Amino acid sequence: MPELDESRLRKFRDEFARAERLIKDVEEFCDEVAIPAINELRYAGFHISGAIVGDASQPEEELEKAILHCHRSIYDAGNAGIIAGLEIFDEFAADYRAVIITGVIPDWLDKLQEVNDVRDKASNHRLFGDEKSNDFDEQEKDFYFLRDLSRQLDIARTELNKKVLQERRQYRRFVSTVLISVAGILAAIVVGIAAL
Repeated sequence: MPELDESRLRKFRDEFARAERLIKDVEEFCDEVAIPAINELRYAGFHISGAIVGDASQPEEELEKAILHCHRSIYDAGNAGIIAGLEIFDEFAADYRAVIITGVIPDWLDKLQEVNDVRDKASNHRLFGDEKSNDFDEQEKDFYFLRDLSRQLDIARTELNKKVLQERRQYRRFVSTVLISVAGILAAIVVGIAAL
């Protein structure tokens, strides 16, 4: 077995575990398997086996390739989770577009800005084809932000639905009051005309 830098082997182990955990979190979040991310871990396994068994002429290079594939796996898993998170957010925003959300989620405007920032970054990655291994940390962070926000939005739905129901009741009362008032005025006019 070739002699490999122990700190780089630990780095590989940690990044592999990180990617695997993120893949599981994304699968749990959006009920879908992040196939590209899993494929990247397979490639990482291929390269690490080449580094350890010694078939490769450059075992350190194989180890670095394995770490790079772990980073790409993190990027791909994060990207799949971001897409799902943005869809959930957009659905929520559409459902409550006519409701004042800040009464239930006080920092709603900040959340909107953060989501727009994530959306812009995701769009730029697709447009400019940024190297996956460079922004894997950011992808992971953005996924966890959207996952946590989605959980908060699920909780807020209950309160917002109550608010919508309350507003409908108030509107119905207002309309009923106006109709009764108009009917009363018309009745008074009819009685006044009949008395003449």
